[in-house]
Amino acid sequence: KNEKWLAKPYFELFISKVKPEEAERFKKGLIEAYNYLGVYHLQKMKDFKTAKTYFQKLLDIDPKNQNAMKFMNSPEGKQS
Repeated sequence: KNEKWLAKPYFELFISKVKPEEAERFKKGLIEAYNYLGVYHLQKMKDFKTAKTYFQKLLDIDPKNQNAMKFMNSPEGKQS
């Protein structure tokens, strides 16, 4: 359980530094970052709309990602 969410600013910075043409090269890191931030907004902030944004970005690069699909099929994912 991650209660302090210390990696949040680092993942946000990482995402902001990756240029679109570099996305494939940094795909693994982007998957980790989008998942982390999606879970952060879902669990910590209860901000389902922002969580959905991150999980959608995750599905865009990893269409079979189980965490993202689980959220999108949940009541929170469908309502936001």
